Amino acid sequence: MIKRRKKIRILLPQKRPEKQAIWGEHYFGISLSRAMARAGLGGTLDYFRDTRNGVGSRRWPYSREIDFLIWYGCDRPKKRGRRMVLWVLWGAEQLSDEMLASAEHIFVASRTVMDDLAAKGWPVSFLPQCTDTTLFSSRPRLSVLSSDVLFVGNASECGPPRPSVMEALGAGLNVSVWGAYWENFIPPNHLSGRWIANEDLADHYASAQVVLNDHNPTMTAQGFASNRIFDVLACGVPLVSDRIIPGAGLEPELAGQIQMYDPGGMAEAVEKARAVTAQDRVECAEYVARHHSFDARVAEIASVMGIR
Repeated sequence: MIKRRKKIRILLPQKRPEKQAIWGEHYFGISLSRAMARAGLGGTLDYFRDTRNGVGSRRWPYSREIDFLIWYGCDRPKKRGRRMVLWVLWGAEQLSDEMLASAEHIFVASRTVMDDLAAKGWPVSFLPQCTDTTLFSSRPRLSVLSSDVLFVGNASECGPPRPSVMEALGAGLNVSVWGAYWENFIPPNHLSGRWIANEDLADHYASAQVVLNDHNPTMTAQGFASNRIFDVLACGVPLVSDRIIPGAGLEPELAGQIQMYDPGGMAEAVEKARAVTAQDRVECAEYVARHHSFDARVAEIASVMGIR
């Protein structure tokens, strides 16, 4: 356990992104960094890309810092003389024993994976994803941004398109899609744009009647829940998602606020989402703000790591 107060350096296993070519983990890192700073824990955010020998791209100068690696499928060997902690957001099947052994503690956003790692003797605890309540909160709908069924996210350049969008289109729903690489998958009248600035995203969510979410197959199988769930619910908007395991990446009470669809059941799930009352949406948003903010996660991280 870490007994004395230390500063934390957050590491993202990716190149520094260019504007409008950004994936969600970048914004996750920024929000975590800001919450760490508010808690007085430093929270410097750095990116790294592997060199040919697999070592990070630079040496961090302060050995008293703790490297806090947001992990989603890319190992980074531990630096000599530095402590390292992991937060596994998805992609647990790629975790190597070397990576696990290098970590002083492993936070995992899936109880299923946490139990598997704990059974093998690794030092783990459950830490689900969350939302940035400085950005995502209940707010009035804006008519200029209104949409019926909204999806925000990039399609894969080489893989199949996102299943929730294709299910909704197959059900004849009026879907508005924001994201890159969709041109070959959906009719142009359903593509609203390629990019929304992160600071504007909550207004788009709040102005939709229903928002869609889905996960990649390994996230679903391993019980990881995406942070989009928390972002949308924090905005007081009905959410439709593919089926996830209650209690694995979400507490059952929060999972109960999501309309989950099975293949062929998208239209029914959307209709149920439309029927969620305004009072229920507000109460859910308040619950998320109290229990599932980055500040709440940082407090848990500090407690587990023994930082006072």
